[in-house]
Amino acid sequence: MNKKLICGTYAAVLVPRDSQGELDEAALVRHLEFLLAHGISNFAFNGATGEYCLASSAELKRCLQAAKATLPTQASF
Repeated sequence: MNKKLICGTYAAVLVPRDSQGELDEAALVRHLEFLLAHGISNFAFNGATGEYCLASSAELKRCLQAAKATLPTQASF
C-alpha cells in the first residue's frame, strides 16, 4: 500500500514581522501553538500568503527551526 505524502488540512502560516519588518519569532511560536491547540497539525510556510517574495532563505530557515522546536514530531510542515 502506498503512503500518501500529503493529506489533511494544512494551515498557511503567516510570518509575523515587527515594526521594522524583521521576523518576529516569538509571535510565530505563539501562532503555531494557537493553531496546534485548535487541532491543526499540518503547516505550510512561505506560500502564496505574501511572504514568499519578502522572505529570505535565512528567514525561512529560522521559521522552520522555530516550527521544529515548537511542534510535535508528528506535525507536518
